[in-house]
Amino acid sequence: MMTKKIFLQLCLIWTIISTVSVKPQINISAQVGSSVLLPCDFSSKLSSIQEPHIEWHIFSGIVFERSSNGPFQGEGYEDRVDVPEDNLSHGNGSLVLKDVRHADEKVYECYLMMKAGHQDKRVFIQRVNLSAEAPPEPTKESLHLSHAGVNCPSPWIIALCLLSYFLFHRTFGY
Repeated sequence: MMTKKIFLQLCLIWTIISTVSVKPQINISAQVGSSVLLPCDFSSKLSSIQEPHIEWHIFSGIVFERSSNGPFQGEGYEDRVDVPEDNLSHGNGSLVLKDVRHADEKVYECYLMMKAGHQDKRVFIQRVNLSAEAPPEPTKESLHLSHAGVNCPSPWIIALCLLSYFLFHRTFGY
């Protein structure tokens, strides 16, 4: 009798766990100084939204918010973050983060604000773990190519070449 009860409880727990939809965390890596796109797709909820209101958070606060009142950029993210307004109408709340810094290595969460009666309801959409990598070290080949061109160690050599050219030109008339 006791074994049957435990078995039924385990089946119930398994059913609950398997039906809960949990979106996995996405891991994204970006080079320091580059731009990165943190994905947030809420197209499945688009039919129940009149005016999309999106928020991006980190543990310590808001990174970006776009609502009918316009955009808000959190402290330290000024002029570096945006969710393009025309993307929202297609269910895309992806955050564009420019000039990635090491300090941007955080877990970002995307939320959609929805009306529930007279109150706003915050709906979790996506969690993104961002890591910032230093740009690759220049190789010998890239350093060599970056200095391509005439590299003259002495201005005397240039003067001697010019003098030879003019003498040759006058003597042979070329």
